Amino acid sequence: MSGPHGLEAEGFRFALQNGVFAWAHPALLGPSAIDCTDMPDDQFEALVRSVEAAKVLATAHDKAAPRRFTGEPVTGFGSLA
Repeated sequence: MSGPHGLEAEGFRFALQNGVFAWAHPALLGPSAIDCTDMPDDQFEALVRSVEAAKVLATAHDKAAPRRFTGEPVTGFGSLA
């Protein structure tokens, strides 16, 4: 089978947007999205490595950042009762 198939045949593009790689409809891609659909393998692999490196740096920065107690209750974990 040659040519596009699946999501690509339906007009979707594989893109990097906000640090996430995913299939998305072009109408939903922002101006800073990077379309990876037709990107050569070596260029795509370099992009993946750069994104992974940026995430490692961000994680290291977050761990090094001082934490302040705000006095606000923690939410989002459901009921503890």
